[in-house]
Amino acid sequence: MLSIDSHELVENTGRCKRRRRMDRFVLFKVCSPPIQVEEPPGSPGCLMQVAIIPKNKRDSVPKELFMDEILITGGKIVLRSVQELKTVTVDDFYESLLQSAGVRTPVLPERVVFYAAKNERRLYMTHQHPAVKEIKVRGGDDEIREYSLKLPHVYFLHSYFNSAMEKLHVFCSGRVVDDGVDTLCRLPLKNIHEDGLVCIGDDLKFNIKGRLDDKITGTEDFFWESTFNSDLDTHFQSALPEVFKRGSSSAESADPLAVWDRLSMDSSFDVATVKWKTFAKLGELASKLLEE
Repeated sequence: MLSIDSHELVENTGRCKRRRRMDRFVLFKVCSPPIQVEEPPGSPGCLMQVAIIPKNKRDSVPKELFMDEILITGGKIVLRSVQELKTVTVDDFYESLLQSAGVRTPVLPERVVFYAAKNERRLYMTHQHPAVKEIKVRGGDDEIREYSLKLPHVYFLHSYFNSAMEKLHVFCSGRVVDDGVDTLCRLPLKNIHEDGLVCIGDDLKFNIKGRLDDKITGTEDFFWESTFNSDLDTHFQSALPEVFKRGSSSAESADPLAVWDRLSMDSSFDVATVKWKTFAKLGELASKLLEE
């Protein structure tokens, strides 16, 4: 565990850098852009310059603790001086780093824009920018229909008990949600309860594995790649904005996703102007989910 005399830690949250007073820690500068725990293939890695112990105190510090830089590459942390001293896993490094500093905020996975915790419960909210998604729906006649839907900002709320996934909620908004007072809206897709809870079944909860960022990505991929059905159609209908109920014919009006698909093909269709049905403020919703 790194536990070295120093003065302050620059903590990279992905959105800003905050300075915290520390009694025993390393002073380091985080590279820009923010560190990615998993680099793309061929990435040269990310370098953090480290300032270790004032010279007048070095005599009391074990020689093996001196280092000039930390290189993050290939899923490993390399602590360097004149020569490579030690290689540890990213998870072990951050766990040791945070425990030594007493930092309570974890190193968050990519795309997590909001984090809250209470006791053993953790809540991670990810953001997906407006995009066109291919949605598959199994109809009452057992036929699978595909729709290309232009979606607004989509927000997934991943609820965990320690490291175990418990629930997944999903919402949307015509604009960016980045504060607790901002309002989330209902995402009008199938298999979503009135309160935004996604019907994902127990198989995913027990089978999803890997590090936290892998679990979050895997859960969201499972959602988008699923074949939806009409089990929760009442909740789907109540979440629909009026614009998707007005088809060009009575047959199309009976299939709101077909209306949405047709509108999505029009380049002038702006999802930001749709009157998505509001649900709750982010801060209030997070507090409720952490109490459940």
